[in-house]
Amino acid sequence: MKLFAVFCSAAAALSAAEAVTIGHDKVQPFPQPDPVTVSEKAAVKFKPSLRIDSGCHSYPAVNAAGEIISIFRKGRRHDWVNVVVWLDNPAADKPTMIGVSPSSYVSSYSKYTPPPVDGLNGMSCMINYLTDANNHGYHTVDTTWKRGGEFQDLVMWEQLTDAARISLNETEFGETAQVPFIDENFVANLEKAWPY
Repeated sequence: MKLFAVFCSAAAALSAAEAVTIGHDKVQPFPQPDPVTVSEKAAVKFKPSLRIDSGCHSYPAVNAAGEIISIFRKGRRHDWVNVVVWLDNPAADKPTMIGVSPSSYVSSYSKYTPPPVDGLNGMSCMINYLTDANNHGYHTVDTTWKRGGEFQDLVMWEQLTDAARISLNETEFGETAQVPFIDENFVANLEKAWPY
């Protein structure tokens, strides 16, 4: 069974960085490219919507030149959160979402198989960014039945510029704010998120 993961970031924490930092109002986000490959088409088709129940909105952390946003500081105020969307086979004529794994504090995951029916809006799972009362009031993401989420532009790792990938791979974001989709963390996070 071929599996496909879609990661969406809600927010980022940045501390001392090897990359050049720039003001938050100077970081131009990557626009969502037209999907070409099977994986890209499936990712766009099944990308989650994001509702912000409490906390900050998502902001781009890096631009095409590899410059990192400077307003985030070390600590638990900012973090990376993500969602893994599991498909039976992205190359099938009609792929099916078979699971969803939203992240919680420091790379642990909730796992839903199948995804909650009341948490779906067509082909997309609805994700809520909220305060987690079970985790000292820190923010997390989870599936939700609440409407009103928005779709974020989705850019696959391979669609980022080399400079952006290098900056994300090499920047120290803090002990509890590990970028979930960089080379060092991606496979381990998929294994932690694996619901079967």
